[in-house]
Amino acid sequence: MTTDTRPHPAAGFTLIETLVSLAIVAFIGVAAYLLLDSAARLERHGNDALETLAAMQSALRLLETDLSRIVMPGSPEAHADPHAFVVRSDAGTQRIELTRTGRAHALDGSAGQLRRVGWSVDDDGRLWRSDSALTADPQSAPRARVVCANLAAFDVEFLDSRKAWQRDWPPAPPTDTGRGETLGDRLPRALRLRLVHPTAGELVRVLPIR
Repeated sequence: MTTDTRPHPAAGFTLIETLVSLAIVAFIGVAAYLLLDSAARLERHGNDALETLAAMQSALRLLETDLSRIVMPGSPEAHADPHAFVVRSDAGTQRIELTRTGRAHALDGSAGQLRRVGWSVDDDGRLWRSDSALTADPQSAPRARVVCANLAAFDVEFLDSRKAWQRDWPPAPPTDTGRGETLGDRLPRALRLRLVHPTAGELVRVLPIR
């Protein structure tokens, strides 16, 4: 009986096999990192879009509240309004102005107080809402705040009594309605507002005016 005494190679990986294994592990690691980074960026993008959409919807609700408390032309409150008209839009700056009553149950003594409210967007796409009292009360300072940022578009149209959408209000020149009054003397029936954001998309709402 003979015994094989020849030396056998040591068990294990060769250098090439080790390098190939390391390359595969590195490739998988890089791919996993890129995948996780992409998922994180998509999540951040989605969260930002949702937050912006929520801000746009909040702005629309706030504007709807302003419109629900608007002072009607010819009402007793309107005589205290120093402005000739309660709603207007400047096509160049996309500005809305209106006169409204204060909160019904305000705790600061401003309940029922006439207030001038302005909505406008600046060159940086920030939507501003300004609010000031139409009184000489020194305790009531004008207030302004940004209600939505980074807007790509802020478009406003007004619905007249003939159910036609007007870009500016009052329309120029005023049109006779056949009842001894002009559209320029009346409030629009509704306001159509279009907000566009680069990531959150487009939001269009038709808001009635009482």
